[in-house]
Amino acid sequence: RQVSAGRLGLSVDVARTVDRAFGVGRTEGAFDRWSGRYQVWRSGKQVAPVVTFDADSAREALIGMASTVNRPARDATLALTPNGPIIGSSQVGYELDTAATLSLLPSSLETLHSQDRPVATVIRATQPRVLEAQLTFARDAVAAASARPLRLSFQGRVWKLAPERVRSLVHLTGEGASIQPSLRTAPLRQWLQQVSADINRAPRNARIVVRPGAVTVVQSQVGYSTNVAATVQSLQAAAFAAGAPVSARVRVVRPAIGDADLQPEVREANAMVNRPLNLQFGNREWTLSSNELTALLRWKGTSPNRTPYLAAGPLKSWVRVAAQDIGTSPVNARIVVWDGLARVLSDTPGRQMDTQKTFAAVQGVLDDSKGIAKVTTVRLPAAVSAADLKAAAARASHLIGSPVSLTYQDETWTVDTATLRSWLYWRGEGKDVVPALDEGQVYSFAKNVGYGVFREPKSAYVDLEPGGLPKLITEIPGVDIDVDATARLFHKLAAAEYRSGEVLSSSLAPTVASADLQEEYDQISSWSSDRFYLTMDDDHTWWLDREDIAGATFWNNAGGAEIEPNLNTETMEEQIRRWVKAPSKTVIDYEQTAANVVDALERGDRSVAIEYSVIKEKPSVPRHVGDLAHWTGKFPKKWIDLDLTTQTIAAYEGKKQVKVSFITSGRPELATPTGTFSVVDKLSPYTFVSPWPKGHRWWYPTANVKYALRFRYDGLYIHDAPWRSEYGPGTNGSGRRGAASTGSHGCVNVPSSMMGWLYTWSKVGTQIIIHK
Repeated sequence: RQVSAGRLGLSVDVARTVDRAFGVGRTEGAFDRWSGRYQVWRSGKQVAPVVTFDADSAREALIGMASTVNRPARDATLALTPNGPIIGSSQVGYELDTAATLSLLPSSLETLHSQDRPVATVIRATQPRVLEAQLTFARDAVAAASARPLRLSFQGRVWKLAPERVRSLVHLTGEGASIQPSLRTAPLRQWLQQVSADINRAPRNARIVVRPGAVTVVQSQVGYSTNVAATVQSLQAAAFAAGAPVSARVRVVRPAIGDADLQPEVREANAMVNRPLNLQFGNREWTLSSNELTALLRWKGTSPNRTPYLAAGPLKSWVRVAAQDIGTSPVNARIVVWDGLARVLSDTPGRQMDTQKTFAAVQGVLDDSKGIAKVTTVRLPAAVSAADLKAAAARASHLIGSPVSLTYQDETWTVDTATLRSWLYWRGEGKDVVPALDEGQVYSFAKNVGYGVFREPKSAYVDLEPGGLPKLITEIPGVDIDVDATARLFHKLAAAEYRSGEVLSSSLAPTVASADLQEEYDQISSWSSDRFYLTMDDDHTWWLDREDIAGATFWNNAGGAEIEPNLNTETMEEQIRRWVKAPSKTVIDYEQTAANVVDALERGDRSVAIEYSVIKEKPSVPRHVGDLAHWTGKFPKKWIDLDLTTQTIAAYEGKKQVKVSFITSGRPELATPTGTFSVVDKLSPYTFVSPWPKGHRWWYPTANVKYALRFRYDGLYIHDAPWRSEYGPGTNGSGRRGAASTGSHGCVNVPSSMMGWLYTWSKVGTQIIIHK
């Protein structure tokens, strides 16, 4: 680097330099002066300038140079990067020694006018503390550890920590040339604790296993516990070494009970179960096999100091099973029926095992090599002897020795000896047994006798003769017996010497006698005693025969004294319709006529006038006057007008009447409403179903029509009525359903031809005016 002399504090003293140049050839001796002058004249002479040096300026200049010359020493570094470990290069440091250089400047500057060479500076060098070569081993170790899995082995098993996982655990410790790679301890311990779940195992004590016929020892097993700290140290060392698997460091845990500790118990237990145990009685023998004895083996105390024994409960149960096979119960004397007589069979003593002594014998041979125990028994006397039953046997023989009979008039019912034997049973127990005949069987026999004797009483009643006229049938008394008294009689006869007796009976009165029905019968007979006449004016007369009147007569024959005779109006109407036909242009009110006939008969009269009406002639083309005044403004394009007074309907287009017809509106009780309506629905075909239940006065059977215009949602329509033949005035009155003069249930009935045209002509929304 070059720095000007002026910046280093050098400056030329001009005055002194001129004085020096002027003094050439003047200050020496005379010869020298002239020689010097000649030399200056001939070839000139160099005169060194007079230079001055400023140390402060030189110092400032050197300090400025130091900022560009100086650099620090840099150690080599080792860094862990995603691409692997990388060594950063080292660097030698330099520093300008300002004081030393400043001391050399004056002498060096004096020769600048005669020598063209740089002025020397004093530079001090600083070597780095860590060189690249010192980090090479650590870098290579990290690279090798990051490139292979870390392996841990134990008893043939190997667990691996993947290279990328190892790489994430590597970190550097120490400084400078002493830097060393290692693995982070916390995550390494965490991984090792996971692996420890496969390594660690609890110690297992030796234990006794009882198998069928033998007792053996299952060997003990040592346990292992991972020494995490020591294993971590080994893994740290091995991670940066040759890469061989690291053996896990474990602590060995010995079991509390070893195999040898249980051998005395096993020998003692096997001595109990390794041969069968036998129980003998005469030539019979019961055996517990070695396998069965093993199943009874139990232990007292705790290992390794337990004592084996056989469970007393199951062992006693085994002895009791043998006792059931050995034991015989004493047989009491008993009575049997044989050859028609009750005979006594002698008693037999029994035998029973003394289970307490026998069980003691079994326990005494448990340690015996033969294992055979003897049964001890005791004798059991019978509770009932033959002498105790002698009197009861004699009484039983008498009860079943001969048949027993019951008689009534010329009928006899007998129980033979075989049946009596089947009925025989014994009351009481032991010595106090008493023979008797089954109460239920005797009672059933008495009931059967009762069924044979019984005659049910028949009450008087009114019936019809073959010709259909009423007839009074007289009563018949009944017969019955007292079943309980008859059963007692049977028992009495069975215990007596004479074994036949007469059954006592009683008479049963009928519920209804002839006298009870005489008044009602007279009433019924009076109704059908003669013909009944029906007249229409003075020109027509019909009559109902006695059989016709009897056919409409009803009474209750349920057995009571009150038979309640009555005349049925509907049946009477049917009888009248059979014979009475309406003359031309008349309508007979059959329903009212039938009611009048019933009233007349109940009063005692034998004739009535027929209720009828004359059909008025009505014009073939009805005249209809519409309610034109209803419309105050413009007339609708189409509208319908109904006049309930004239029973007519008309279709209008504006003011013009285009079609008219007779109708039938609702009867007075269900009158068709008046007012302004409109067609809300058109239905073709349509089925009408009665909203009233059957039996109600307004009920009607389901009816089908071809056309229906609904004008009110609560069930009012304009529709055809195939069942109706008459329309117009006089057809909307009260009366029987189906009659020509009876009105509808509120709808408007229209002849089929008119209704078909009206259905096509109208539309939903067509307005309807109904008025009187």
